[in-house]
Formats: sequence, C-alpha cells, structure tokens
Amino acid sequence: MDRNALLNLAMTSRIFYEPAMSTLWYTLHTIVPLFYTLPTELCNMDKEEGRNKSSEESTGTPSTIIRFARVPVPNDFARWKKYSSYVKQILDRSPDDYLLPTVSPAALSSLALYGPKPLAPCLTMLSFQDYELRGSPGYAMRFFADTLTSIRLTLSNPCLEFPIYIAYLTKYAKKLEILALQYDPEAPSSWPNTYHCASFCSLGLLELSHLRGLRLTNIYTRPSAIRELASLPLLEQLDLSLKASYGFRDDRARTRGVQTEFSALRELTLHVNNFSLPLTILGNISAPCLKDLSIICTSDPSSDPDCIVSTSLIESVFGAIAAHPSLQRLCFWINPVQPPCNLSAAVRPLLGLPNITLLAMVNWIAITVDDATLDAMSRAWPGLECLNLHQASRYAIKAGGDAAPVHREAFPTSPKATLCGLIPLALHCPRLHTISLDIDTDLPASVASRNRRTAGMGI
Repeated sequence: MDRNALLNLAMTSRIFYEPAMSTLWYTLHTIVPLFYTLPTELCNMDKEEGRNKSSEESTGTPSTIIRFARVPVPNDFARWKKYSSYVKQILDRSPDDYLLPTVSPAALSSLALYGPKPLAPCLTMLSFQDYELRGSPGYAMRFFADTLTSIRLTLSNPCLEFPIYIAYLTKYAKKLEILALQYDPEAPSSWPNTYHCASFCSLGLLELSHLRGLRLTNIYTRPSAIRELASLPLLEQLDLSLKASYGFRDDRARTRGVQTEFSALRELTLHVNNFSLPLTILGNISAPCLKDLSIICTSDPSSDPDCIVSTSLIESVFGAIAAHPSLQRLCFWINPVQPPCNLSAAVRPLLGLPNITLLAMVNWIAITVDDATLDAMSRAWPGLECLNLHQASRYAIKAGGDAAPVHREAFPTSPKATLCGLIPLALHCPRLHTISLDIDTDLPASVASRNRRTAGMGI
C-alpha cells in the first residue's frame, strides 16, 4: 500500500472515529465499561460468591467485583473523562449484564469522592434500579449534570435521600424534564423509611421549571404539597402515592374547596391505600387537558377493616371523575380482591364523559352490568376502544391468621349482560376492539324458540 493510500485510510478513520465512538458509548447498561478506562493497577477484580445469587445460580459462576487497590488520584481519570463525554444514557442492567463484573460499594464511594464532577458530563438520561445504588447515594449524585433531562432512581433511605436528591437536582440539573424516584418497602433496611412530603416548595423542587413528568412511588405526598405542583407550568404526567393518615380526611365525602388548576396535566396516576382518597384530589384540582386517569389501590385488610370497596363508594369516585370532562382513559386496579360490583348502579356519572375510549376495572371478583347499561355506554362513548372488566378468580381477603382465601364460589353471582347486549356496542362503537366481560351466553327464550321453529321448517 503506497503512502497516499495510507494517508487516505488514516483520514477516513479519523472522519469516522467520532461518529463510531458516539454510537458505541451512547448508551450504557452498567458503568463497568467506564471502570475499564482506569489504570489496571488501580482496579482489583475479586471473585465473590452469591453477589447476584438469583442470576448466578443458573450459571454456577461466582460473580466478579471491582475494588480499588488504592485511593484514586486525578490523573487516573484521564481516559475516563474522554470516554464518559460520549455517554448520553445510563439505563438499567440488561438481562445479559450479570456476566459483567459489579462494583463494590467502597469503590463507588471512592469514585464519588475522588472522581470527576460530574462523572458523565454530557449525560441526558440516568436510571439506576440495581443494588449498585443502594448505600451509595453520593455516587449517584455525581452523575447529575446540567445536560440531564430524565432521571429514575431507587432510594434505599427516602427519609435521608429524597431531600438530598432534590437539593442536588435543583442545583446541578436545572433542565430536568422527567423525575422518577421510588422506594421498595420490601427492601431490607434498618432505616425508618416511611417518608411523606408536606411541601415541595421548601425542598426546592418547584425550581425545576422544565419538569414534564414527576413520579414518586411509595414516597407519600400530602394534599398541601400536591397543590404546590400546579405551579410547574409544563407538568404533563403526575404519579403520586397517597396515604389516608397523611393529611387526608378519612371520609367518603368529596372535599369541596378552591380548585387548583394544573393547566398542562394530561396523565394522573394515584397509588392509594384507601379507595376514597381520590375524592379529595379529584374534587380539588382542575385539569382541562387531563386525558388518562389511573387509580391503584392497595390496602391491608388486617389493619384496615374499611378496605372493602362498595358499589356506592365506586359511584362516589366516579362522580368526582365526572367533573373532568376531558378524560378519555380510566383504569382502576385494586388489591386485595374485592367483592362483586354492580357496575350498572355505579357507572351513571361516567356516562356524562363523551370522550371515553378505555374503561378498565381489575381485581373485582365479579363485575355485573346489564344490557341496558351496555346500550347506554355505547351511546355515551362512541369512541370506545376497550372495555376491560377483568374479574378475579378468587377473593383474597383472609379471615385472619392462616385462614385460606375465600373462593369465588363464596360470592355466587350471575352475569346480567347477554349476547344481545353486545349489539349496541357493535353498532355505536366502530373503534371497539377489546371486550373483557362476563356475559350470559344462553339465548333468550323467544330467540331460542324461533330458532327451533326455523330448524323444524328446514330453513
């Protein structure tokens, strides 16, 4: 190969180098590749049994864990700085990443203390859900950069970490658009982990004026803090956890007061421990653009004797929902499994919402709806696409102790909808593609008699 060809090859390689590196390093599912940029004498690779036990058992291979042999110095991070500048996303571990080494908590702490600030200067999306984050919140915060637009983190001690994270984000990630912080109450910890926020303003969260989505799972929010969120001008998605004992009236009457307007809100998800809590929220907010509403209710029947969701309570909640005429999608999921619901008696308030495209109710042992109600639904909701009245196979509330769950047979119900009741849905809802509904498939006596006569006539 002559000199000109070599020069052309070198020039071509130089041209494609930056695009190739940007593509290869754009997304990481673990930060381990960045540790390979550090000096080899700094990092020790040790074998450790049972670190990722659930993943490792299938292979019979002990995990490898990265530890620092000494305290890092600034010169150790020369290559780290170069390659981390290409990283735009750090996401959850992929299924195959258990084959890669993990990083010891001590190494993560050292990285937070002595590493570059921020650790990835051009990062836009950060998601840590694996154990590497636990016990090392300082390490996670070193990834907060002014380029960050989306962050999803699991907290191991929300009482301590939640205020700290918000303070760091308002200082170092002012362009943040999506914030999702969650706490797993089943995670082993010696910390007092029940946290409820009385004011987002005092924490500084309202300074994140670009925020479009906020999700707080198992981090409880008081009504006063919810009202503060209305000052976020771009907020479209809101996912909150509410608890009856934290500032909410424990009654079933809609709380009337001055409504707070969420001008841009389109999706609202409420995780509650009492099905009456949405009455307070929906009765006190105005959201002219609200399209999707999900209510996820979980309660402990052993500590909450009032956990049964009656048909009258469902109708009350539907009445509060009816005050939001822009709604299109309604989803309700509840646990423990609830006794039968007479939807024909409860659904009337929703018939005033003309834009409904989806109604889903999951985990009632039976949901009965008659043909007349199906006809009224078809006329009220011409754009209906999905009607999912998913019925549970068993009723899971226990009588106490080791008592077995009560089976569905303990609540004998007969479907009221018939095959004929589906006809109005077919006529008036041309977009309907999914129906999950318990129906009586026996033909009416008049139809059955007419079929027998026509069969006898040979027709």
